[in-house]
Amino acid sequence: PRRSVAGWRRLERTPGFRAPHSWQG
Repeated sequence: PRRSVAGWRRLERTPGFRAPHSWQG
């Protein structure tokens, strides 16, 4: 979901957050 990318990116900087690199990239 590209729309969530913005939200995920924000969480990506959150300590202890596991960003789903499965669809990222």
